[in-house]
Amino acid sequence: LADTVIAATIAESVARHRDSIRVRHARNVVARDFHTENFVLLGGVRANPWTRLFEGALNFAFRIESGTGSASISNRNPRPGEHDWARKPLDE
Repeated sequence: LADTVIAATIAESVARHRDSIRVRHARNVVARDFHTENFVLLGGVRANPWTRLFEGALNFAFRIESGTGSASISNRNPRPGEHDWARKPLDE
């Protein structure tokens, strides 16, 4: 459900800029699509196998800490003025 909310939010943002967006399930994507289109991958490696393929090349990494249940996003390659991480508990 969270991925659906995120996809809808992205679609609304893109519509304001008069661009188009297509939402597709991971099982309907093939490797050659990544050469011809831009993608936002949603879901962890268990839900979306494409995430694992690109995980090492991503600038941002999402983690859920098992003990606390808090989510964190780390910026692996921060640009000047960017923070290297952000953290927000899931229940907020």
